[in-house]
Amino acid sequence: MDLRQLRTFVNVAELGRFSLASRRMRIAQPALSRQIRLLEEELNARLFERNSRGVTLTQAGVTFLEHAQTILRQVDKARSSVGENTGTVAGNVIFGMPQSAGVILAVRLIERFRSSYPSVTLQMIEGIGSMIHDWMLNGQLDVGVIYDPEVTGHLETEPLWSEDLHLVGPARVFGQEETISFGEASDLELALPAMGNGLRGLVERYASRAGITLNTVIEADAQRVQQELAMRGTAYTILPRASVEESIRSGKLSAARIVSPNIPRVLALAYSSERPISPAAQLLGEMISTLAAELVADPNCPDLQTPVRKGR
Repeated sequence: MDLRQLRTFVNVAELGRFSLASRRMRIAQPALSRQIRLLEEELNARLFERNSRGVTLTQAGVTFLEHAQTILRQVDKARSSVGENTGTVAGNVIFGMPQSAGVILAVRLIERFRSSYPSVTLQMIEGIGSMIHDWMLNGQLDVGVIYDPEVTGHLETEPLWSEDLHLVGPARVFGQEETISFGEASDLELALPAMGNGLRGLVERYASRAGITLNTVIEADAQRVQQELAMRGTAYTILPRASVEESIRSGKLSAARIVSPNIPRVLALAYSSERPISPAAQLLGEMISTLAAELVADPNCPDLQTPVRKGR
């Protein structure tokens, strides 16, 4: 077996679909499938069970995944160590962030980091906050960006910014600085993520405290679907304004900040407190913090606020 096969296996295991792993790794799906088949032949074991939704790990696959991740981390650590001796930062860094944060942070981060550290390979995974939290805990990510971090002994977190949630609807329904009470917003037909999603949980908690019942008529986890429904006037949705700012400026959507009460959401940088972090991952985390501070200070991002830092 070789490192390419191990990386292919880990990507398929993480994503649960050959097609998604193929797109992430930018290799043809037949070539990817062949690498998995060769790996299974060498191990003399089936690593995946195929089903209508994609693939799941067999027991042999679960066992092998832990070894594959350890091997790849050791290889990346070796590359980083050599890079330190030569004055060059190198290696592979896997980081994850939610879509709403990625809209304003990901491209800036990748371009700046690649310009500063061209010998480092970046791999970004996008998912809802709870997924990124779990991926951090099981070692699939080196660095994570998560919403509403909870106190835990397994992750070290650093707040990046705080932002109030907005009611998002069709263009020209709301003015530029308009607000709407949470009670009024809850009476409208809403398209929200399913229960279990971090944003939905946050909104439901505030609704419960305020004695409000949400009029949720559609559950859709994909943010692009929520925005499309809001754009068409099918249903309103609740999102951080920063994630829809471009659509508001282009006249496709409008948004009003929810008040009485406000619903603040904190974005935080996360590292594992149980595993060492590579120099490249440390630098990526530092750059995320720097970019977040720049965005908070940017007058074009008025809704981003400096959070209260409780320490890592």
